[in-house]
Amino acid sequence: MASPGTTARKPAKKAAALLFPGEESWECWTGDAPMSRTGQMDAAGAALAYPRGARRRFFGYAAEDLAVLPLWANSEAPEAIEGVARLQAESWGLVSRQDTSAVAAEPILKQDHRVLLGVRSLVTGRASNRIPASQPPTDLHAAAEFLPLPPNHAVIYRELGRFVLAITQNGRLIFLEPFTATRLDEEAAGEFNRLLLQLQFQGLAEDLDGMVLWTKEAVAPGFAHALGFVPAQAGRPDPALPKAQPVNLVPGVVRAARAARERASRWRKRIGWGVLLSILAALGLAGLSAYELWSKQVLTEELESLSPRAREIEAWREQWLSIAPAVDRETTGLEVLRALQSLPEAGPVVLEKFEWNPQTVTIRGAAGAPRAALQFLDAVNGSEALGRYAWTFDSPDIQGDGSAQFELKGDLVQP
Repeated sequence: MASPGTTARKPAKKAAALLFPGEESWECWTGDAPMSRTGQMDAAGAALAYPRGARRRFFGYAAEDLAVLPLWANSEAPEAIEGVARLQAESWGLVSRQDTSAVAAEPILKQDHRVLLGVRSLVTGRASNRIPASQPPTDLHAAAEFLPLPPNHAVIYRELGRFVLAITQNGRLIFLEPFTATRLDEEAAGEFNRLLLQLQFQGLAEDLDGMVLWTKEAVAPGFAHALGFVPAQAGRPDPALPKAQPVNLVPGVVRAARAARERASRWRKRIGWGVLLSILAALGLAGLSAYELWSKQVLTEELESLSPRAREIEAWREQWLSIAPAVDRETTGLEVLRALQSLPEAGPVVLEKFEWNPQTVTIRGAAGAPRAALQFLDAVNGSEALGRYAWTFDSPDIQGDGSAQFELKGDLVQP
């Protein structure tokens, strides 16, 4: 057993942690098997806290905060057991009807048509003040169930400066209550005899195999004499994680703390996803901008590399246009004029001005009527022989005598 002067050791990462009411003060135990004491708090438990990184957080209810009492029930149905246990706890004055999470029961043994229950009830307003709200426990049991209680025995040990009586039957805890006596003397023996007689009278605690005193304190000679037998005595064992799952009593304050932590965890996850998506979007935009800059640079370099080639092509085009009339007779101004005059619509039209160069053709003329001028302009624009030019013109200008004047311009598009 760990002594009070034991140097606190750093808990193993992610080990189980237990807040446990020791003989004189609250203690913190860590590990799995065996556990080791790593911290000690004041007797009131005002500074209870779990070490960081605990995989599972266990809490042991002190006997003054939790009542464990036996009770006979006439049904094995879980709903009936729960209802009977709650009604009995209310009649004992342990809980109020508004507290819906402070009572539980487990079957101990079956006898004929009856079932012996071990009822566990939190004392209203006691344990909630000691449970760390910022670190809600995962498992909450009676502190006595973390001790290796011998089966079918009465065990007396010291807890937070007071003696506590625990009674087991069929390998389970059925009774737990603090002693009013401060010494193991005739008065303490009388208190035990009265409690045991009351339980035996109701058929709730029979055939005990003996009593164990888990204390190194001196026992008054009159204690064994008043009991009628000499109980065994040894030091209190260290607490250990229970092998069987005891009844888990989760008060409302723990349920509220768990719900708050779950809500906070969901919000943290949502915020984390939002931040991640924002970062990914920013990286995507940055990557897109970088790609656009790179593409622009590549296109600029390609254009710069093609610029000399484009200038050479333009020079060749200018040279061709300068010698085209000597090589291709269709490109001469005379051939353009012939193509204009050969149009059937050119009959009533008089060409007053004809200007030609390798790039453009400008024609100014007149017709006896606006209709004739429009027919000529349309014919020029649709002529296949004059298709190498893009022709533009405005509406004819109608004179006072009914004649029409027009101007037509063609830009070379096919050298």
